[in-house]
Amino acid sequence: MHTLVRPDGNAIRAARQHLGLKQTELASMVGTNQPYLSLIENGKTVNRDAIISRLAAALGLDPGELIRETAA
Repeated sequence: MHTLVRPDGNAIRAARQHLGLKQTELASMVGTNQPYLSLIENGKTVNRDAIISRLAAALGLDPGELIRETAA
């Protein structure tokens, strides 16, 4: 069985809301758009390490706090 690393949309959303950021604001900070950030937060996409790193930096978190492993 393989393990996939997926963004933890709930952790991303919670951190964003804790900082009082709107999706559009965080998306702009990390160089993406609001619809794509919405997909990430709702678990509808597997995204690249680069966006996880940028999200973590913008939210002041370690990238490991924004991912979860799932069985493939």
